[in-house]
Amino acid sequence: MKSYLPGFVFLTGALFIQVNSLYAQISGNTLTEYQLGNIPDVEPADRGTLYNQINLLYQQDNFKARVRFENFLTNDSIKLDYLQLSQYSLSYNYKKIDITVGNIYETLGIGLLLRSYEISGSIYEDRIYRTRQGFYKDIQGGSVTFRDKVFSLKALAGKPLNNFLPITSNEKRTDFVEALETTAKYRKQKLGTRFLRVTSNTSQNSYGSASLEGIMPLKISYYSEFVQEIGGESKLFRTGANDSYGAYLSFSKSFKSLGISFELKDYHNLIIGKGISDPPTLVKEHSYKLLNRSTHVSDLGDERGYQLEMYYNFKNDWILTFNTSKAISEYIKTYVFNEYFMEIYVPIKENNSLKTFVDWSQNDISNETGRIATGLYFSTVLTPKYSSNIDIEFQHIERQYPGVDPERFINFFSSIEISNSGKYSAALNYEFSNDPQIADKPSTTQIEKSKHYPGLLISYRPSNKINLGLFAGSRRGGPACNSGICYEVLDFEGIELRLSTKFN
Repeated sequence: MKSYLPGFVFLTGALFIQVNSLYAQISGNTLTEYQLGNIPDVEPADRGTLYNQINLLYQQDNFKARVRFENFLTNDSIKLDYLQLSQYSLSYNYKKIDITVGNIYETLGIGLLLRSYEISGSIYEDRIYRTRQGFYKDIQGGSVTFRDKVFSLKALAGKPLNNFLPITSNEKRTDFVEALETTAKYRKQKLGTRFLRVTSNTSQNSYGSASLEGIMPLKISYYSEFVQEIGGESKLFRTGANDSYGAYLSFSKSFKSLGISFELKDYHNLIIGKGISDPPTLVKEHSYKLLNRSTHVSDLGDERGYQLEMYYNFKNDWILTFNTSKAISEYIKTYVFNEYFMEIYVPIKENNSLKTFVDWSQNDISNETGRIATGLYFSTVLTPKYSSNIDIEFQHIERQYPGVDPERFINFFSSIEISNSGKYSAALNYEFSNDPQIADKPSTTQIEKSKHYPGLLISYRPSNKINLGLFAGSRRGGPACNSGICYEVLDFEGIELRLSTKFN
């Protein structure tokens, strides 16, 4: 990797200088991350990787042009290096018309048919391929949208990205989609219709969708959508075992101090193409580490369920939040995910605050019959310039396999952070688990019964355009969810240096 590094630094610097010397219509950002380390107990322990992403945006009147370069270098014995122009697009906006060609992001309805996205600042690494790349799912093609106050029409065509394959794979865009979406508004109601056709090397499938949303009496907001495969042996509105369909319904109502939302889902054989559909999961997305890692991921093959959430804002500004969700899947037997969550937010004088939670859940798919978690998050102002955050979380899990005694184990997470007016911060993290699936090292003959993850994270933000972060130690991976998107994060042990910049 050393032979590549000088050229890489020169390229990055040259681009940065060149961009800043042009007109103000050009802006952009960069993300660079260097790692020296590896998954714990995986050789080589001193694996070195360097990932860089450069995004440029040019704006002139009604035109926008975007490009993204991604670069990955490693000293691994397996040749994984790449330098690619991974995204490019040209868009034109004039009054009621939007036209975009290149790499586009589009979502049909609420995502039951098609959803493309980007988790900004995230870097994805697969356990098998071990390349690193930005975490996004776009469509390489084009879209045209017309909209006015009453009616809108959208047409798109292109190849969605399978972002779980490495960026260098020739199989990352094997689906071709064509879609048409219309919406019409009448007073406080909106009707939407959609058509989607997916063509692959071996098959062609078509889907239709209808949605209705708006404001009901008593100012109750609602959204409803039904999706079904059409053509072939499929019959309209049939929901049999061999049919492909999806249904989603939500209601929400806000009072002066009380808010209530309720959602229903029913997904069956809804895996479209190479996974281009991404409907709502209907489980609470937690900010707490241990709960986020335990988040249920929807089974689009067969799943139905609900989510209910309520909050109440007391006169003293205390906030009580309650959430419960349930998901049922049926294959050879019935699998259930169930969760009850309650959180209390307590403001304390002089800009201090406390949050505490309790959570109970079960997940039959992972044989976890009971998970109890609790914790607190305390934020306090130490001086006019310094503040601190303390996070402590504890989770007890019982895992039951047929015919054997249940396993009982705990997960623990703690973090203490000191920051200086948002410019400097330092956090000391510690995580512990005695889960046999986590603690035991496959590389040894003995059975390890616990695993520890100490880590230090330091960040420096000299301006609102530059952010530098340093991590040293051991970090536990697992499922991570952001904006309704869940993906796997690998364990890491070593040193990680991240630099992100913005310019215009």
